Amino acid sequence: MESLLNELHPSISWHAPLLHVDDEQEGQRADPLGEGLVIAPSLFALGPMVLDAETGGQDAPVLVYNVSPTTDTAAGLWQQEEDRTAALSDLLGHTRANVLESLRSPMSISEISRRLDLSHPSVSRHLGVLRRSGMVAPERRDNLTLHRLTHLGETVLGRRD
Repeated sequence: MESLLNELHPSISWHAPLLHVDDEQEGQRADPLGEGLVIAPSLFALGPMVLDAETGGQDAPVLVYNVSPTTDTAAGLWQQEEDRTAALSDLLGHTRANVLESLRSPMSISEISRRLDLSHPSVSRHLGVLRRSGMVAPERRDNLTLHRLTHLGETVLGRRD
């Protein structure tokens, strides 16, 4: 714990049992004993700060510290949704990307076909490719087969755990 806290930010130091944060909130203290400590990186904080449990909205004090992403990381953070959608269409083709996108909630071939105005055989063919690539999995519910995103499919669409 000491190593983690001492390496988070130059203005944060841990000297058991005290956490010291050089910030502009003089006189504000948070006692993490018994409650734990929530550690929250922030792109928008000007510097590190400690929020008490009530202010931080958690059941424990919150240590907020500022991070500065690298140029490569920042580009991905600010990438527009339209750019991601266009890239997905470039990678998979427009129709297959739409089929994948439609599976944000599990659906049958008939539902996808109606939603995207595609024939059943076309939807089935695209689902087959997506299934073989590991992005989609079939799921039986009663007498109906629904198709759902796998973890890989969710990741390709930009969802993160």
